[in-house]
Amino acid sequence: MSFVKKLASQTALYGLTNVSRLINFLILAKLHSTVLSQVESGVQGNFYAYISFFNILFTYGIETAFFRFANKTQDPKTVFGTAYISLIGSSVLLILLGWAVWPTLAEFTGFASQPKYLLYLAAILLVDTLAAIPYAGLRQQNKPIKFAVIKIAGMLVFLLLNLFFLWFCPAVSKGEFCGFALEWIKSFYNPQNSLDYIFLANIFSSLLSFILLSPQIFGFKYGFDKQLWKQMIRFSWPLLIAGLLGMTSETLDRILIPKLIDGQEGLVQNGIYSQCYKISIFLTVFVQAFKFAAEPFFFSKATDSNAPKIYALVMDWFVLVCVLVITLLILYIDVAKHLLDQKFWEGLTIVPILLFANLFMGIHTNLSIWYKVTDKTFWGLLIALCGAFFTILLNIIWIPQMGYIGAAWATLISYLAMSLFSYFVGQKYYKVPYNVLRFTLLVLSAILITNISDFLVLYFYIIDMWPKLILNTILLIIYMIFIWKLYITPLRKESAVFSGS
Repeated sequence: MSFVKKLASQTALYGLTNVSRLINFLILAKLHSTVLSQVESGVQGNFYAYISFFNILFTYGIETAFFRFANKTQDPKTVFGTAYISLIGSSVLLILLGWAVWPTLAEFTGFASQPKYLLYLAAILLVDTLAAIPYAGLRQQNKPIKFAVIKIAGMLVFLLLNLFFLWFCPAVSKGEFCGFALEWIKSFYNPQNSLDYIFLANIFSSLLSFILLSPQIFGFKYGFDKQLWKQMIRFSWPLLIAGLLGMTSETLDRILIPKLIDGQEGLVQNGIYSQCYKISIFLTVFVQAFKFAAEPFFFSKATDSNAPKIYALVMDWFVLVCVLVITLLILYIDVAKHLLDQKFWEGLTIVPILLFANLFMGIHTNLSIWYKVTDKTFWGLLIALCGAFFTILLNIIWIPQMGYIGAAWATLISYLAMSLFSYFVGQKYYKVPYNVLRFTLLVLSAILITNISDFLVLYFYIIDMWPKLILNTILLIIYMIFIWKLYITPLRKESAVFSGS
C-alpha cells in the first residue's frame, strides 16, 4: 500500500500549501464577514470569480503540458524554459490587450465605478502567472516541502496584512490600544477602503512568493525549442478551452448572480452565497491538494501495467476522505457557522449542496486522467463543454427564480454531469475498473446519515445546539463503525496487493 501512503503524504504536504484557504476560513472569513457588508462581500466574490477565469486564460493549460512533456523528454530544463518564455510573452500580450479595451472591460466586469479594481486584478494575474511554471517545476521534481514553504510564506503575509488593515488599524483609530501609533495610522488608513486592503494584501503576498521562487526561475540558462513549443500548444489548447469551460462550472454563478438579480439585491445575494461557499473550504482544500499531488503521480504511473487498478483504488480512497469530511461538516454545521458573521447565516442551506458539488468536482479530477495519459485532451474540452452547458442553462433559469440556492443546485448538477460523461467515455478509450457501486453506496450512506440527523432533530424538536451535537456525535460513531467494517477494511486489503507500487 506504499503508493497510497506516498500519495497521501504528498497530498498532506500540498494541503499545507492551501493553508491560506483554511486561514481564510478560520480567521479571515470571520474577519471579512464582520468588516464587509453583504454588498461588499458580493463585490469581493465577483472579483475573485474574474481572477479565476482570467487565470485560466493567462496560463492556457501550459502547466499540464509541462508535466506531460517533462516526463516524455530527457531534457526537462528545455521544457521548463520553453513553457516559461511562452508564458512571459503571452502575459505581456494579454495585459496590452486588456489595456486597449479597458473601458469595455471595466463595464463588463461591473468595476466601471471602481476602475482601480481592474488594476489590482491585472497585478495579481501577472504575478501569479509568472509563478505558475516555477511552482509546476517543484511539483514535477517531487519537492512538495519547498513548494509548501513558499506557498505558506505568501499566505502568512496575506494573513498578517489583512489583520493589520482590517483589525489593528481600525482598533487603533478607535483608541482601543497603541495610542502612540494613532497619528501614523491616520496618515494612510481609510476605514472605507476595506476591499482595497484585501486586494493589495493579495498583491504583496503574490510578490513575495514570486521572489522566493527566483532560484527556480533564474537558476539555469533558458532554452526555447520552437518545435517542442508547437507540440505543447497542440496539447494544451484543448485544456485552455476545457479550463475556461470548467471554470464556468466553478465560478460563473458569482458573476451571474449580480447580473440576473437587479440592483443591490444581486450583490447582497452574491455576498451571502460567496461567504457561505467558504464553509466548504475544508473539502476544497483537500481536493486542491489532492490535485497537486495526483497529477504528477498519475503521469508517473501511466506506463505501469497496474496503472488502471491503481487509479481505481486512488478513487476509492479519495471518495472515502471526501465523504467523511462532508459528513463531519454537515453534522457539525452549528459549530462551523460561527466562523461566519451572523448576517450570512441565512445562506447555510446551500452548504450541503455545495459540499457534494465539490465531491463530484474531485471525482471529475480523478476521471480526467484517462484523456491526459492518452493525449486525447479534446475530450476534456467536450466534457467541460457539457458542464458549462448545464451551468449556464440552469443558472439563467434558476437564479431569477431561487437566487443563490438555484446557483448551488446548478453547480452540483454541472459537476455530476461532467463526472458521468467522463466516466462513460473514458471506459471506452482507457478502461479503469472503478468500483462505482461501492463509492455510490458510500455517498448515499452519507446522505442517509445526515438526513436521519435532520429527522431526529425535527421529531424530538431539538432546538439547543449541545443536545443536537451530542445526537450527531452518536450518529457519527455509528457511521464510522459501519464505514470501517464495510468500506475501509476491504479497501486496505485490496491496496495491500500493490504495496510495492
